[in-house]
This record gives sequence, C-alpha cells and structure tokens, in this order.
Amino acid sequence: MAELPVEGPNTAAQDFSEARFRIHETNRDIHNAEMGRRHTRTTLVSIGTIVVLAVLALNLLHIPRRSPMRLDTAVLTAIDIVTIVGGIVSFYLGRRFLARKTKEIAELRLLLAKHREAERDAKSRIPAGGAARVLWAYHSDVMSTIEEYRDHALGYRKIHNRFQTVIIIGSLLTSAITTAAVKYAGLEWAAVGISFTVGVSAGMTGYFKFRERSMNLQQAADQLEHEHKAVELGIRAYRKLGEEERLVKFAEAAEDIKDDQRKREQQLEQPPEARSNAANTATPA
Repeated sequence: MAELPVEGPNTAAQDFSEARFRIHETNRDIHNAEMGRRHTRTTLVSIGTIVVLAVLALNLLHIPRRSPMRLDTAVLTAIDIVTIVGGIVSFYLGRRFLARKTKEIAELRLLLAKHREAERDAKSRIPAGGAARVLWAYHSDVMSTIEEYRDHALGYRKIHNRFQTVIIIGSLLTSAITTAAVKYAGLEWAAVGISFTVGVSAGMTGYFKFRERSMNLQQAADQLEHEHKAVELGIRAYRKLGEEERLVKFAEAAEDIKDDQRKREQQLEQPPEARSNAANTATPA
C-alpha cells in the first residue's frame, strides 16, 4: 500500500496565506460590485429627478406669455415625450445592470465562503505555537484595512466634491436667475429652489465634514502602508530586529494608528460645542 505524501512544515502556512489572499481579493471584488450597484441606484434616482424637474420646467414656460423662451404646445409636448421616454429607457437599462450586479455579488459571496472554508482547513493544519505565522497573518490583514481606508476616503472625497460643485454652480445660477427674474416673470421660484439646494449642500458639508473624514482616512492608510513596507524590508524602526520582534512591533504600531483613526472619527461625530469644550479641557491652564 502506497504511503501518503508527508506535508512539509510550511505547506499549511502557505495554504493559509494563499486562502487569506483570495479572501482579500474576493472582498475587494464584492466591494467594487456593491459600489457599482450603489452608484447605479444613485444615477437612477438622479435621472428620475431630472426628468420630473425638466417636465415641470418646460410646462412652466407657458406662464410668461411675452417671454422669448415661450414654446408652442406641439414643441413642448414633443420635448416632454422625448424626455419621459429617455428616462424610461435609462431606468430599464439601469434595472438590468442592477440585476446583473446582484447576481455577481451573490456568486462572489459563495466564492468567499469557499475561500473561508479553505482558510479554516489550512489553519487547522498549522502546528501549534507558530506565533510568527499568526503575526504574519495579521500583517497580511493590514492590507485589507489600507484598501478599506482608501476606498472610504475616496468615497468621502467624491461626496465633498459633488456638494462643492453644487454650491459653486448653484450660487452662480442663483445670481443669474435672480437678475433675469426682474425682466421675466416666473423665474423667482427657480431661484428659490436653487438657493435652497445650495443651502442644503453647504449644511451637509459643514455638518458631516466629508473633507476632514477623507483626509483622516487617507492619512491613516498612508501611515499603515509606511509601516507595512518597513517591516517587510526590515528598515527604519525594524532594522536589526528578529522576525518575531519586527512583527510584534509592527502590530503595536498598526494598532496605534487604528486607535488614532477611531479617536479622530469619534471627534468628528461630536457636535461643535463638545469639540470646543474638549479642546479647552485638553489645553493646560
């Protein structure tokens, strides 16, 4: 009877590392698919809003009878039909895209479950007492944290840029429409609506502080990547240290960076009064 091949001492650790890499890769694919689905939903809502506003705006052009912007009923009806049909087609295509993304996410989650099963199997075959291997596993997990921080930072930065674009363009449009409303009746409500949108956008950016959140997350990601590369190369603070000492020092540094990021996030969640009181308390007399 043929003997089964003996597993090498590093085979289980290699399988464990590969399984964790696959898990990280699949999680990234799931995140990208979910972001695509989220953006599609936002686009569909935006298209629906634009269609409704466009139809209302076009029909309001009947109000100023002497306005040069006034359209004939036939032309207005044709534009309304084209706008509505375009919205329906966009909504239909968007729904199909959402269905494909939902199916893709379900398949990726099944694949993720298989990778996690392979991870548990490999972990059960690792000999006891391998502290360095556990620390290397933590080292590999930090990469997913770096990508998570950067993805969230990018998301906050996009939201901030969108609100700033609305504020800049809306402020200019409000001034232009207010000036035009002196001559053309019926434009006052458009100025009021745009001014309200600008105010809401300014309030959202001031309250949720998307720019500050993005900067904090990006800074934490850069610091983690700095430590991650340094421990791999054995440079800077990790020079002349043994393998396990380097990994322990790296784990401590990474946890300190994560803790600082959590504190900054909690500080942003506090109202301005609480932040100012905390700053005054921290300032020595």
